[in-house]
Amino acid sequence: MRLALIYLGINDGKLVEGSFRCDANVSVRPRGTAKLGTRVELKNINSFRFVRQAIEYEIARQVEAIEKGEKIRLETRLFDNATGVTRSMRSKEEANDYRYFPEPDLPPLTVSRELIDKVELPKLPNEVMDELAAAGVSAADARTLVENVDLLLMYRKALVHGPRAAQVIVNEVARALKEGAIHAAFLPAWIAEVFSLQDAGTISSTVAKEVLGESLRTGRPPAAVVEAKGLAQVSDTGALESVVDAVLARNPSEVEKYKGGKKNLLGFFVGQAMKDLKGKGNPGALNGLFKKKLGD
Repeated sequence: MRLALIYLGINDGKLVEGSFRCDANVSVRPRGTAKLGTRVELKNINSFRFVRQAIEYEIARQVEAIEKGEKIRLETRLFDNATGVTRSMRSKEEANDYRYFPEPDLPPLTVSRELIDKVELPKLPNEVMDELAAAGVSAADARTLVENVDLLLMYRKALVHGPRAAQVIVNEVARALKEGAIHAAFLPAWIAEVFSLQDAGTISSTVAKEVLGESLRTGRPPAAVVEAKGLAQVSDTGALESVVDAVLARNPSEVEKYKGGKKNLLGFFVGQAMKDLKGKGNPGALNGLFKKKLGD
């Protein structure tokens, strides 16, 4: 229910701020009887956990009182979440004491069956989450997207969908949105452009995150950011080979260990080369060159 209210823009769902609260009515009856006892109203509970705790406490309180021969009063009670108990707020001896009366500014509204049949409901959160799941988006990321309509719209306009896009939007874009650091000129389609640059080997995955962040902040297209900051990945074999030779030359003991069977040192060599290249080296090309030089 809360998710539906948030998704449809009816309510922000912030329980602690009073945007969404629960009143719970609790009454008990002896096992085997049909008639419920006197009702007690619990007012303004502001979290799902407290709703459960308040109801459980009130059931136990009423049962204990009845077993002691006490009478349950028709009343309104508040739940004290610090102590986990309910406290009397006001007594209502009769239902009339609630002083129910028609709201003069809200006259009766008759809705025809014809109109009801014509109304087209928007997709509800569960349907949207099912669609996201079918595209491979994780349950956690899907819920985050549905809870934040701005992020969901960003996802839908990104021109690329699925878990990869969802993760970027839920993490990088959401962080920028929270910090108020998204430039008005930023286009969701640029997320797909960043992926294209990464997939083409123009930039590394690490640099891709930097490029997206810069595009978010400045409103400049990813390709322009890559060119302006010189972030293009080095894939030229000649340039990479000289760096590979330098890394191997200054790490002779590691080279011997690698040749002796310690193959996990390949990651160490690639890391050293990436450090020399300031993160701009093509990891795939570096892997291949190191293996070739080391005799694999």
